[in-house]
Amino acid sequence: MDERLRAIRELWTQEKAEFHGEFVDFAPAYSWPKPVQRPHPPIYVGGGEGAFPRVAALGDAWLANGVPPGQLGPQIARMRNTAGRDVPVTVYGVPADPAVIEEYARLDVERLLFSLPTVPEAETLTHLDRFAEVAGRFR
Repeated sequence: MDERLRAIRELWTQEKAEFHGEFVDFAPAYSWPKPVQRPHPPIYVGGGEGAFPRVAALGDAWLANGVPPGQLGPQIARMRNTAGRDVPVTVYGVPADPAVIEEYARLDVERLLFSLPTVPEAETLTHLDRFAEVAGRFR
């Protein structure tokens, strides 16, 4: 994974990119169009505490999978300590519960992604209406 992230950064940021690694190897190449974001689109690294070194070395943000707020606070502190910087945090798999969202807000989580179950259309629409109602409170 690390090597692939380094290779894609090379393609995104260099006029003529070249990369030689154990798993990714390409001769000088041109890749167009280049991303609009500078120096490149943000790289979100997902995973638990084992991913913190990768977040530190190669990531622009940490993507946490449904970690409850009570556990997330200490994890954010350890992740940022490992990175030596204030890494933004996104949590996915979050319930549409205003009290839980408030807890994440207190932890300075940048973005939350609701958990949408795979259910029939009518139920999905009900969930989406609930998401819109809850998200509207936090704009």
